[in-house]
Amino acid sequence: MSEKSYVKRRLTELAAEHGWDVKHVEAVVEGAWQPEPLFRVVNTDNFGGDYPDERFFIDLAMPRTVAVAICDKLNERVDDTSSRIYKVVADGYTLQPRV
Repeated sequence: MSEKSYVKRRLTELAAEHGWDVKHVEAVVEGAWQPEPLFRVVNTDNFGGDYPDERFFIDLAMPRTVAVAICDKLNERVDDTSSRIYKVVADGYTLQPRV
């Protein structure tokens, strides 16, 4: 299975799990796929703490457009008082742990 096919399948599964428009997710993947560079979506501290206990939303690198679309969708439920937010980072990003 190609990397693109794998990404499309996993994101379609995620879309179904979260109640997102599956056709839209598939269209974003098709329209945005580029082999390089790749990005990831990270769950992090909304208040810029020293130890944000970051983690990847999904352990999968993807094109920036796809990562931004997922990040924007996840952050629709986040407001200024939420303790956690999602952000897009380059593949290879080192997570900041909780100490």
